[in-house]
Amino acid sequence: MKEGPIVIGGVGGSGTRLFATILKDLGFYLGADLNAAFDNLWFTLLFKRQELWPPETHKKELTELLQIFCAAMIDGFSPNDSDLERIKSLAKNARPQHPVSWLSERVDSMLALNKGSLNKGSLNCPWGFKEPNSHIFLPVLMESLDSMKYVH
Repeated sequence: MKEGPIVIGGVGGSGTRLFATILKDLGFYLGADLNAAFDNLWFTLLFKRQELWPPETHKKELTELLQIFCAAMIDGFSPNDSDLERIKSLAKNARPQHPVSWLSERVDSMLALNKGSLNKGSLNCPWGFKEPNSHIFLPVLMESLDSMKYVH
């Protein structure tokens, strides 16, 4: 797997956007679906769900979701049928702060990679992502991503 990532987490107003801006300016790929604050919305789609709480009881699922996320971020994206169904199912029900339409846009964005619209620059540059809630999943991230660096 490609070296990295640098993961930026924290709480609202803690400066995460500043660090994401610095990484972008240094040439890091932070994802193809970002909001104005540079949050990686694929991470939000996959991980920011109440049913994954508490995270330590969902280690297997979190590890599988992380493999999907990393494939979308660095390897190109060719989901198998099971992963494709899993991704699509994440947009079936609204979540606090995220209506079905918003979730569906995230799914479409991820699946567009499968149709060849991958930002080829992501394959040849350092990478990372910002999602303030990433600190909740830090044990799984640290265990799964050997060369990960975390900024809180």
